[in-house]
Amino acid sequence: MKNSPYLAALMLWMLATHAGAQAVNFEGIDIQLGLGYQSTTGTANLQDPVNGLGTIENARMGSVATSLGLSYTAAISNHISLGAVLETNPLKLKAGSARATPPATYKVSAYDETFKNVNSLSLVPGYAFDYTYLAYAKLGYTSTSALFSSNDGSADSSQRLNGYNLGLGLRVDTGKVYPFAEFNYLRLNSTSNVVSNGTGVMTQGGSAYNLIGGIGYHF
Repeated sequence: MKNSPYLAALMLWMLATHAGAQAVNFEGIDIQLGLGYQSTTGTANLQDPVNGLGTIENARMGSVATSLGLSYTAAISNHISLGAVLETNPLKLKAGSARATPPATYKVSAYDETFKNVNSLSLVPGYAFDYTYLAYAKLGYTSTSALFSSNDGSADSSQRLNGYNLGLGLRVDTGKVYPFAEFNYLRLNSTSNVVSNGTGVMTQGGSAYNLIGGIGYHF
């Protein structure tokens, strides 16, 4: 009986190790490659200090989206994990074409809008249901280049936009190589700059959502 305290302590240690392994199972460095669908919306308005305000319709278009990510995940309790992920979308995301009613003297009547070099850095809190399934959320900072190309070249605009991203995902542990799926939303803050004619001012912004599935590798 004198060994009972030691036996009880050993049993408690084994139970704690067993329970904690659920979140620990996902701990470490990962690389991920995703592929899916994205709907991108571009917003803009054009004004000229001499000729007044013009209107530009919102551009909206669906396209293929990719995601390349590098992440680290740590277990902070039996079920809870916390990580960070750095992601980039190597493809250009076209928001489509928009009709424009420009200020007087402008001849432009249409725009093509494209987002490129979409990068994000996010915190990733997660919940391990068991040793196999990890549900997680994403909250982070997003940056991209927004390009407006006018049909006559008189009011082209290029601007770096910053914003935020939100997401929900599920990861399934199947060994070193594992599948995952995510739904993400991106919001880009509106920013103004002078267009190519040197006098007009374009204010650009945008948003997007995507549904992505892919595979990851756990180191």
